[in-house]
Amino acid sequence: MTPGRTLTEQITHLENNYKKEVLYKVPNGPKSLKTVCEQVEKYSKQGDQGYWLKIKDELYYVPQKKESPLMKISDDLYGLVTGANREFVDLGKFSKNSKGISFADDTIKGFRFVQTNGKIADNPESLYKGFGLDCLLETSLDSKNLLVTNTGVIRKTHGLTPYEWQFNKINPQKQLQETVKVSSYFKDGESAELLKNMTKDDLIKSFDELEKIKPENLKIGTYDVNGDNYNFISETLQLRKDYLKSFKEKMISEPQKLGESLYDYLVRIENLMPKPKAYECPMNDHLMMTLTKSQKDVLEKNYQIYKSMLSQKVMHNADSIMHKNSYIHNTPYQNFDEIIEHGLFSGQINIGKKVNGSSVGGNYTSTPAELDLFKVDNEQKIADYFKLSNRSVYEKGWLPQKGKEETITFILDANSITEDLAKSMVFHGNQIQNPTHWAIPMGVAPQTIEKIIVHPDLSSDKIQHMKALINQRGLDVKIFDINGNLL
Repeated sequence: MTPGRTLTEQITHLENNYKKEVLYKVPNGPKSLKTVCEQVEKYSKQGDQGYWLKIKDELYYVPQKKESPLMKISDDLYGLVTGANREFVDLGKFSKNSKGISFADDTIKGFRFVQTNGKIADNPESLYKGFGLDCLLETSLDSKNLLVTNTGVIRKTHGLTPYEWQFNKINPQKQLQETVKVSSYFKDGESAELLKNMTKDDLIKSFDELEKIKPENLKIGTYDVNGDNYNFISETLQLRKDYLKSFKEKMISEPQKLGESLYDYLVRIENLMPKPKAYECPMNDHLMMTLTKSQKDVLEKNYQIYKSMLSQKVMHNADSIMHKNSYIHNTPYQNFDEIIEHGLFSGQINIGKKVNGSSVGGNYTSTPAELDLFKVDNEQKIADYFKLSNRSVYEKGWLPQKGKEETITFILDANSITEDLAKSMVFHGNQIQNPTHWAIPMGVAPQTIEKIIVHPDLSSDKIQHMKALINQRGLDVKIFDINGNLL
């Protein structure tokens, strides 16, 4: 689509290139079989993220995704930086038949097509002004995504749209990086054609526009149990904004060589920019794409502590007492070999051959990248602790008991939890139902385990196997049954 069509030109373009369907606008108020529905034309095309609706003599573009905090913040940012933005209108509800049976629960929102005879080629500065924000949000610059209006160049969809997977629980298509590949817009394709006359000074001015964006403008929300990790996006956008500011300063200090194309110049600047921090902690792809930098930094610090402990000889004074402030984790016996070899850690951390520690190894959990634990809040004998009547309703289901004879419990020595690890621990759960539920980011080395508690009916062969592996690893770990007997 060539930006800058009049309304008539745009409708003709849709008629010739898009699939046309007839819909019916459902009127407000009580519905009946005699309700007269207004006929509406819908235009859609494979590869387009949304669709067009022609209602009377007006044309509206409806993004495929419903309105979300991501759409709102990107709209607000473009309005702030360029003064041109999508103005959404409540279009009502629609039906696929004339009897007014709505196929949408929510009112559809779209923004009105504003006709103009202007072309980007006639006024490229209107596109350049928002280019810094295009870089920040990874918004595509091509004819399908741009509309020239009387207020400037509008982006039909914004670069945050691909991250709607956060809310729809589908796999991410790409990662929102902390750095920006500015040169990619100038390499080839339509964006390179649209920006072919842009100069270094134009680019610097465009990045200057980003200074209008304050930290509070990037605040979207908080992480919640549904997996809507807005914090990840807000923090990453701030890091990208900082990167683009540094990029601009590097451009100001580094001259463009005689005859050097803007693309080659930008590649050279990118090579001069500091590389983002590399993480050794083996997080799975989901964590790398969703956790904030600060969360990843905590995981990385805990991973370094974990590595330093792997070669240490740690002695424990294990006895038949559950000591206050020690931590317990329950897991199936089948995980024992891996845990004694590698330690206890979140199932989202890629250490060992299979999930260790947390039985929640998936991507959507209330304790992302954290090892779930129960904290011992009072000194008591093992036999008393493992009486189900003494435990919270939440904790009961995790303990070794009749029907779960192959559940084993690892007790972590509180004295082996370093100060830094202790600081990173967080409470998880309802204080009334789950008063002792805690979690530690990443996990811990096997050297922190002081004892293992098993059900009396666990076979002697498996107990002997456990003892042999403990001795082989040189660990100071004792095995008790839930009655407090040393095995």
